[in-house]
Amino acid sequence: MSELFLYLSQENLDAPIEWQVRDRRGTAQVESGYLDTAASFAKGRRCVLIISAQHAHITQLELPTQQLAKARQVAPFALEEQLADEVEDLIIELGPAQEQGFPVAAVRRQWLEPRLAQLRAAGIPIAAVHIDAMCLPREPLPGHASLVECEQHWLLRWGEFQARAVPKALGSALLLRDLEGPIQAWGQTPIALPDGTLLRPQPLPEPLLAQLVPGKSALNLLPRETQAPLLGSMWKPWRSAAVLACCAGVLWGAERGLHWYQLSSEVDAVLAQQRQLYLSAYPQARVGADPARQLRAQLRRLERGDDNTGAFLPALSAAADALDQQLQEVYFRNGRAEIVVHAPNYEALEGIKQHIDDSGVVSATLQSATQKDNIVVGKLRLATL
Repeated sequence: MSELFLYLSQENLDAPIEWQVRDRRGTAQVESGYLDTAASFAKGRRCVLIISAQHAHITQLELPTQQLAKARQVAPFALEEQLADEVEDLIIELGPAQEQGFPVAAVRRQWLEPRLAQLRAAGIPIAAVHIDAMCLPREPLPGHASLVECEQHWLLRWGEFQARAVPKALGSALLLRDLEGPIQAWGQTPIALPDGTLLRPQPLPEPLLAQLVPGKSALNLLPRETQAPLLGSMWKPWRSAAVLACCAGVLWGAERGLHWYQLSSEVDAVLAQQRQLYLSAYPQARVGADPARQLRAQLRRLERGDDNTGAFLPALSAAADALDQQLQEVYFRNGRAEIVVHAPNYEALEGIKQHIDDSGVVSATLQSATQKDNIVVGKLRLATL
């Protein structure tokens, strides 16, 4: 099938863009101009939009499942930790599970959808949307990563799903992060390598669009509600063959379906246990789709001391000498550490409070004291001095 590739390297479609026609006979010369001219090449061709990686987010996520369908459900919650945007405002696409996790690409819906609508209005219905960095040659030379210099940033691809765009202003340290093997670079600006040598790029032999070839690993960011009618019209001639293929796979699908159902039940049981554990540690928190990741995030916050959480461990350590066998419960809510202690009487409870105050590290505020049987149950709030 003949295809029309359009490269949106800038912010909007009002400026000239590049396009290229590709078919079985080869590729035509890359041309540039305005949308009305590009639209004259769209009729009867599958139209593909390639966007700059500057407008997208590429990452890999460790998710509590290996099933792609279930991963699509939990991926938005995992992305909340990495992105400032609300996940409801993102178009998210996943690839098959890899050793490092699921490859994920995301773009802001309010950025992409108006541009797709503008292309449709011009007579260019888009069938796929790919990111330029993920369309670079995977290995231009055996074992080499691809690196291309653009006007204000670098494009880098070093694996099947590993790619990113790095602004030139951030320097080579971030550009070469996580990169171990040799590099095939195109451009004009030398790059300082970690060993002190300079990597001198080769001139790009033709426009960048000619080098961008979407493969199976180039995730399609076209909104799924848009893909449905396009796929329906493309598959209409093949409907009979598809029905026969589906019938042939019914028995196989039934057997595999039972197997996957059993695995899904096991995953759901593990998630339920993780949610229960998270709520036992943070009773007032909202549990997302990946409680294990939330627990790890809370642990990192404790280690860094974000939002005053760093006061919790020193406060508890300073109070330890006074607590002995009387400590019953420990809480950390809304940036405050609280403990529940048992004392034989009110005077002993006041003595515990005074002992904590005398530590010189933290102070204790009595929140409540209740007589139960032969003991006094006291709740103390700890704060660093």
